[in-house]
Order: sequence, then structure tokens, then C-alpha cells
Amino acid sequence: MVSCSSINQQQSAKIETLTQRITELETQYKQDQQTIANFKQKEADLDLLIDVISQQNSLTGFKTVNDNQAQIIKIKQPKPLAQMPAVKKVTPEHNQTTITNTTAKTISATPPAFAVQIASLTSKQQSQQAWNNFKLKFPDLSQTVTPILESVNKDNINFIRLKIGPYSKAKALKTCTFLKQNQQNCLLKKYTGEQF
Repeated sequence: MVSCSSINQQQSAKIETLTQRITELETQYKQDQQTIANFKQKEADLDLLIDVISQQNSLTGFKTVNDNQAQIIKIKQPKPLAQMPAVKKVTPEHNQTTITNTTAKTISATPPAFAVQIASLTSKQQSQQAWNNFKLKFPDLSQTVTPILESVNKDNINFIRLKIGPYSKAKALKTCTFLKQNQQNCLLKKYTGEQF
């Protein structure tokens, strides 16, 4: 009887030790998951910062000293574009193409619009699914934007960037901040690509 009792106590002690170890590992796992999530958020923030700096380089009136410095210096502004000639009054005999061409010139003279990248996937089918999910999660926002797709090749892998816009730079930053606050990763990009 004494030996059975001793064996039972040893087994109980082992079970208690194992239970404590499992509890410790579960706690450690939760902490590690939070750390990984924090690293992913920091990575997304760094990507956004890199994109903002690279876009700042392309804006008129600014340039970086060199690739290794983030310092930005102001350069001389270009001369304003010449005034476009006034469009004649449209009458039935005038062709609508003339107005369209003039409008296209005006649009191309403006600075590029910005977009918010909400996903980077490897197929159009995945992009469509991501857009459908985005519409479900953000129904109000999705009705006010135009989704576009941009194909890029990184390390011999084709990616399709799903972006929304167009936005001014300030509005794009504000939208991306809102999305991040609602657990949606995003990056600031130029509004380039093809519509769905």
C-alpha cells in the first residue's frame, strides 16, 4: 500500500509539473504571437515610410542629397505651365474629340494622384476575393473609391497590387491610418494600374 501511494504521489507531482510547464508555454506562445504582430506592424510602418520618402523624391521641388541620407533639400521650382488656349464654344458641327483631348492635357499637367495599397497577391482571382472582403469590412469606404490592380515583378515572382484611390497625399495618409486602426494593412502608393 505504501509503495502504491508513493507511486501515485510521484505521478501526481509529474502531472502537476507538466501542467505548469504547459501553462508557461501557452503564456510564452501568446507573448510571442504579440511580439510577432508588433514586428509585422513595424515592418508595415517602415514600408510605408520608405514609400513616402521615395514618393517625396519624385515630387516637384524636392530631392534627396543621396540614397543613404533621408535629408531633403528644396530645389528651384519649375516655371509655371503656359496657359492653355481657351476652348471655343461647342456647336453641333464641332467634334467632341477636341474637348476630350484638351481635358486629357489638363489632367496630365497635374501632379500624380496617390493610392492606398490594401493587398499584394499573386493572382487576379485572389485580388478579386481580397476586394470582396474589403467591401464587406469597409462598405462605406469601398463605395467612394475606385479599385485598381498593378502588376509588379519582385525576385522573379509576379505580384498584383490591389490599390484604392485616387487620393491627395494627405487624404491617402489619413485613409491608411484609419485602415491600420481597423486591422487592415496598407501602404501609400501612386495611383497607377488598371481598373478591375
